[in-house]
Amino acid sequence: MWDLVATAAAGLHAGAGVGEYWALFPKSSTRGLTLSNVLSVASFGAALGAYFSVPEGERDPAWITAAIMAGAAIPYNLLILTPTKTVIDEPTSLAKPLAERESWLKSWAWKKTAGVAVSGAAFVAMLLVLGTQRDEGKALTGRRF
Repeated sequence: MWDLVATAAAGLHAGAGVGEYWALFPKSSTRGLTLSNVLSVASFGAALGAYFSVPEGERDPAWITAAIMAGAAIPYNLLILTPTKTVIDEPTSLAKPLAERESWLKSWAWKKTAGVAVSGAAFVAMLLVLGTQRDEGKALTGRRF
């Protein structure tokens, strides 16, 4: 069960990141960062649950890797995206020269692209783990058919 929850949360995280990336930045970015952090925590926790919920001999370390990839969005959002967003959202930012505002927006776009890529990679990793478990004859809950 935890493997499905982790994969669903990672998929929602990746999809929401792409949707927010293409949305209007100023209106969506605060909610998008909050949603990203919530889905990242859910995916991280559920991936750890998928790893630890099966007997020790049947644990797949790929779930730990996927959990780390999913959880990487939290410090990335807090340390990389939030400071850039804070500068862009300042009330005085419209008084800044156009070239400086454009530079900050381009910086945010590149940083957001990297964040979306990592969340998408975590989702793909979880899908690959689920596919591998199915090919090995294990059910999605870690039990054998």
